[in-house]
Amino acid sequence: MRVRADKREIGIILLIVLVYLGTRIYGVFGGMNEYFDYDEGTYLLIARFINHGILPYRDIFAVHPPLYYYLLAAWLRIFGDSYVVGRFLSVVLGALAVVVAYYTGKEIRNRQLGIALAFFIVLDPLMIQMNSLVFHETSIELFTLLSLYHFVRYFKEGNIKHAYLSLFWAGLGTTSKFTIIPYAVALYLVLALSMVPETRRYLERASSILLNRSQVFVVFATYIVLTVIVVGVVVAHPSDFLRTVLIVPGIHKISNAFQIVSVGLFLAIWGVITLYVTGASYVKPLMRTLMILVKNLKVELKLALALLLPKFIVEGTLGVGVSRNYISQTYLSQGGRYVPIVNPFTYTYGILGNLHASGHQDYIVFNLPPLILLAFVLIAWASWRKLNAPNYLKVLLLMSFVMYFLVFPVVPNQRFLYSFFLVFYATALYALLEVKSRRKLVAMAVVMLLLLLPLDFGIAYNYPRGKLTIAWALHTKDLRRDVGEYIAQNHLTNGTYLVTNPFNAYYLHLPIDPYYLDVFGIIYLDNASLFWKALNESDYVLLSTWAYTIALESGVFKETLGKLERISPQNYTLLFSESYGRGDVMTLFRRVNNPKNVSFDAFLGKLRIHVNNVSVGYVYPSDFPSSDDILTKIEYVHGSYTITQRWKGEIVKSTAMENGTSVLIRFQRRTNITLRLTSKGVFLRGDSRLKPGDKGTFRVYLPNVDFKVESDGVVVNVSTAEVTLECKELVISAGEN
Repeated sequence: MRVRADKREIGIILLIVLVYLGTRIYGVFGGMNEYFDYDEGTYLLIARFINHGILPYRDIFAVHPPLYYYLLAAWLRIFGDSYVVGRFLSVVLGALAVVVAYYTGKEIRNRQLGIALAFFIVLDPLMIQMNSLVFHETSIELFTLLSLYHFVRYFKEGNIKHAYLSLFWAGLGTTSKFTIIPYAVALYLVLALSMVPETRRYLERASSILLNRSQVFVVFATYIVLTVIVVGVVVAHPSDFLRTVLIVPGIHKISNAFQIVSVGLFLAIWGVITLYVTGASYVKPLMRTLMILVKNLKVELKLALALLLPKFIVEGTLGVGVSRNYISQTYLSQGGRYVPIVNPFTYTYGILGNLHASGHQDYIVFNLPPLILLAFVLIAWASWRKLNAPNYLKVLLLMSFVMYFLVFPVVPNQRFLYSFFLVFYATALYALLEVKSRRKLVAMAVVMLLLLLPLDFGIAYNYPRGKLTIAWALHTKDLRRDVGEYIAQNHLTNGTYLVTNPFNAYYLHLPIDPYYLDVFGIIYLDNASLFWKALNESDYVLLSTWAYTIALESGVFKETLGKLERISPQNYTLLFSESYGRGDVMTLFRRVNNPKNVSFDAFLGKLRIHVNNVSVGYVYPSDFPSSDDILTKIEYVHGSYTITQRWKGEIVKSTAMENGTSVLIRFQRRTNITLRLTSKGVFLRGDSRLKPGDKGTFRVYLPNVDFKVESDGVVVNVSTAEVTLECKELVISAGEN
């Protein structure tokens, strides 16, 4: 990289880096989040195991290529093994990426574009988050920009050395995470086709047709035509099947395989309209391109070698050289995660769907930077006749779009598409800087900054405080501290743990079987039977917020983690359970055969009761508010349970005993206790409905289970969903079901 910086340029770079650090450092120390730190825990644990001679793919089920794992392991070995140290690796890599972004923009056009590209990346809320966490994405950001820098130099200087270097950096990126592969393939195709002037002209012609403002009208017309066809067919031949299959992609959610028919229909209509509007011919150029590719096979093989060389070196030694299962773990298992072709419509629906759903506006915060740039490009197109950008950038942008959105099975998540968006940022910013009016440029920069700063403030400040609807488990560190203290005090370090979130195992230094550390990867990408095998080989089970949440969101995890959540309270021995009202939860079981008809744990800040494998209701002091701050904590000590329930400075303590068929809860003092059912039920005392003033025993009937309640007090209030008792003792027994 050519770096000849004068004092002014050094000052600019330092300013950019200072802004970068100012927006990232808080996130490094900004706490833990059970909803999001699963991957961090996985990578940190793998790095720790590497430093102890336990290798991924052979001893650990690992689903990503090895470079990042080993880079992180070396970093932790040098600077210390902690999650904060691990996060600083991302900070450093991100800072390097910002500097490379500056020089890339400068190489493409001038210092103005270098500053614009670097600052836009610094202010991207996605990278504010990614650069502060132990994630692969920062390495992908750096490798993409290094590759893009040499790509630009090749087209400006014609020195093929830069083509090889561009492919080398992209290839090295593929040894860190597979989400850069579509970009690497797009890069290779553009370079290979650009070696011959004729095929380069074909690419440039295609980009001028497809990256043209007329495409705005073509896409709009396509949606209108498709809508008319869909409605016409359904009206002419009404059936539930047609109503399901014939949708308008992007407007409707793609939810089954048959709907790919509608996707294909959209693309066909778009293609026909595009050819009609432009009068373009593609058959002869396509045939000529194929002939030229065959003739230039030697050059293409050299370019392919530049791309594959780092894969041969890194993955050959650290992947295939370690385990013959490497290819199946990292690549073959990923192929079924998503279906290509539907990505542009799924991405669009993800934005429109969250806008349509009330209260989900926060969810699209990471999609907004490219939308901001797109809006400015459209405004500029409407204001000026033509916007220029280098042909090589436009061609790479088009090819990257095809690879990410139509060819490869990449989940259309913003961070998985980031290499494409880096190319888009460079192209769009170049086009906008072509505006001749300095006054308009300054106004555009100010407006763009005003649009980005609220997003950055929200992600950097509001998000870690749990103020956004994007999930944040505020009490993650408190729960980890408390369960860690319980484990240490009770000397529960002998035996093996099955931990559903690897960060808990990493942070608490729990003894786990390394092969099973990535529960998500094993269940989702490999074989769920391995999960049950891991369970049967473990002495303890630690369930936490992430597992409870994903079991509700995914059918695959409902049958595994959801089932584990259901069977654990009534088959294993509960040791510790703590939960807050907003849903943060940590529960530890000793995995011994201890079947029970009635059991309990902590959930949603309350004491949760289970009868015959069904969660029937919650027990809590009647003064409990509907608040995120309520807490229930259960600890097993010397054969009985101590229960602490707390809210706004108030504390109610109790003890509990279980014998397999019933649970006795004894409070320290006589108080009002609420039993709230998970669904509407019937309360009966004898043959009559329960009413205020009743004492003694009553039964509770739910749709699929019933149970008996005894107390030493009196019924204060009762409805179809809950009963309030003034009592000191409460016994819940299994019914006849």
